[in-house]
Amino acid sequence: MYGAYQHGKLSASDRLPENKCSSRIIVTTRIETVAKASSVSENLVHHMKSLEVCRVHDMMLEVMVSKSRDANFVTLVGRQYEVGLSGSKVRRLTVHDNDGKDHISSHKKEVEQPHHARHGIETMNLQQVRSLTIFQSKGLERLLDRLGEFKLLRVLDLEHCKALQDKHMRDVCRLYLLRFLSLRGTSISVVPSKIGDLEYLETLDIGSRKICTMPPTVTKLRRLEHLRVSRWTMPRGLGNMKALREVSWALLEGDVQDAREIGELQQLQVLCIFVAKSEEEFSRALGSSLTLSKTCALQSLRLRSTRTLDFLLHVSSPPPLLCHLTMIGPISRFPDWISSLKHLTEFSATFVELAGDQILDSLSKLPSLQSIQLGYRSCRDRELAARTTHNFPALRILDLYLAREHPKVVKFEQGSMTKLETLLLQFSEEERSIVGLENLKNLKKVKLSGWKNYPPLERAVERLKVESENRPKSNQIKVVVRSW
Repeated sequence: MYGAYQHGKLSASDRLPENKCSSRIIVTTRIETVAKASSVSENLVHHMKSLEVCRVHDMMLEVMVSKSRDANFVTLVGRQYEVGLSGSKVRRLTVHDNDGKDHISSHKKEVEQPHHARHGIETMNLQQVRSLTIFQSKGLERLLDRLGEFKLLRVLDLEHCKALQDKHMRDVCRLYLLRFLSLRGTSISVVPSKIGDLEYLETLDIGSRKICTMPPTVTKLRRLEHLRVSRWTMPRGLGNMKALREVSWALLEGDVQDAREIGELQQLQVLCIFVAKSEEEFSRALGSSLTLSKTCALQSLRLRSTRTLDFLLHVSSPPPLLCHLTMIGPISRFPDWISSLKHLTEFSATFVELAGDQILDSLSKLPSLQSIQLGYRSCRDRELAARTTHNFPALRILDLYLAREHPKVVKFEQGSMTKLETLLLQFSEEERSIVGLENLKNLKKVKLSGWKNYPPLERAVERLKVESENRPKSNQIKVVVRSW
């Protein structure tokens, strides 16, 4: 993609990190082995829903960029792309940062950059641009002042562009053909009510801590499918936005009508909500909204509360297609309906403070569960034991954060977690012990993290080395240690 997006194909949250010597590039494939073979490092292969993405070698990057520029598919500005802009008409414009490893001296750079800017972006005809993506965090004030000239713009990605100011939002709200708008990580402090005039908008991404409210006019965006805000109070009328497929992170403050409106979003696939209050009537309304008949398309559910998640106990029939479930906050008992989620592949829990057997008993029979993450204060027992009955037919990854007082012992009984391949353990200041590693016959990788020179961490490393040496060479354990 080279930073140029075809609208509807790639979201801002799917970006790759940038290295020190080249621009970002995303290659997609459905075959994991192809992704790993194409990448300069296995660590640069990331999961993007059902696809794999990777960063290719810089030489391959240059070939792909050259072909794209020759075909006038994309116009690149910044870094080594500042000279020789391709094509007379600019359709997809991507602006890269100028810091990093440029092959000119700092003095020469100071002299030439204004020249490049004057004969590059500032002289362009922007009226034909369909897509604008900026990877430069600072500067570009003059370009942003010309946002009103992008009359045909469909995609505007300004993620982490610190030069964007509240005054520029007036022009943004006049780009009436916009389908994709990302303001994540920018410095804007308010979303104007005119945002409701962007009637063709399909994705709105405003991941900024400064934004905690959205104007009521956002409910006029009837074509909107993805609404991402870091934390915002849900406006009345959200239930009228029937096209919504994703809502993140909406703050519910106990209003029963708000809870009911979530159940009216029949197309909803991703829901992330923060529950601030949980009175009985509200809990029942929210639990009812999450039932099978109301949210049959839901695939990912992330819930957070500083009080209680007991509204989950009022869910009578869960969404049948749920694949990802995250629970952050205390709950009186583990919901029974979770054990019926045949398509659940990832489960995460933090602050739930439940007995280990409650969690593992319910999850152990799920046929599709591949990953479990038990975070801070998820288990209240002294011992977290994977018992013989905890077979976990598909579990490959177990991520445990061992903090504060419990659990002190993590135990794997014979016959438990037979498919487990990767174990992640994070140690804190308390004494810990890992028992039964020899029973994990399929274990291939263990990642340990904790304080440097911390005795329990060092003992775990030694124990893993001994266990690995006792195995055949083809089945030895790769141990990775990260300390601070």
